[in-house]
Amino acid sequence: MPLRTFALSIAALLLAACTPEPVVPTAPMALEGVRLTLEPLPQSPVCDPAQSYVVRVRWEARDWPDPRFDFHLERSDGPLWARHNSPSGEQDSGPWARPGLFFVMIDRETRRVAAATPVPPLVCPPA
Repeated sequence: MPLRTFALSIAALLLAACTPEPVVPTAPMALEGVRLTLEPLPQSPVCDPAQSYVVRVRWEARDWPDPRFDFHLERSDGPLWARHNSPSGEQDSGPWARPGLFFVMIDRETRRVAAATPVPPLVCPPA
């Protein structure tokens, strides 16, 4: 094995060892000082809980030294939904949210899960 190939193989192994194992949340969680909430938004003109819907995602991370967060869907290494560089904020999803879909808030630097919350069911206003 040429020296360059050997060095590249060692570098790849070292990088893989530094990557945390993927987290697949099964219950809501948040580190101390972190809050992640999801609010279902009924769509006009017809509200139908059987259909997918928009959720408003709000987050707050008090005393976070370098607030740079990635928001993934379903698991810590799932599809990237959004990136933010602020300790607090809000953003609406598209009309594809469904009950039980987890939003996972990841610290971009450490790849540590800061919070995970499932989409709550949509409750329609009385007709």
